[in-house]
Amino acid sequence: MDKPKRPYRRVSSENKEIVRILDLLAHYVAIGIIEGMPLAYEPIELFDRESVYVAENIKRLRKENNMTAFELAKKIHMTQSSITKYETHRVMPNDSILTNLASIFRVDVSELVKEA
Repeated sequence: MDKPKRPYRRVSSENKEIVRILDLLAHYVAIGIIEGMPLAYEPIELFDRESVYVAENIKRLRKENNMTAFELAKKIHMTQSSITKYETHRVMPNDSILTNLASIFRVDVSELVKEA
């Protein structure tokens, strides 16, 4: 079975307004149905904005520090493909990796998770 594609891998500054609008139009998922009637609706976010910001910030900071993905991967004892997954927001780095990245880039962890 093919893996579903994400609507955005990276959100450019031009598309940020579109993302904000789509967030306002959040999906609603029916939770439990009895005789065709939904029992409840639960709002869900269309985009995980934090993972998009983290991806953009990792890539920006890596480039500002004149590092390749391979060089950054060596510094945190990972593979280059792991860095690529973080930078394209296919995978969200865990807290310890965020801490390591912040240390390498000499920034606070909050710099990695805020909007660029």
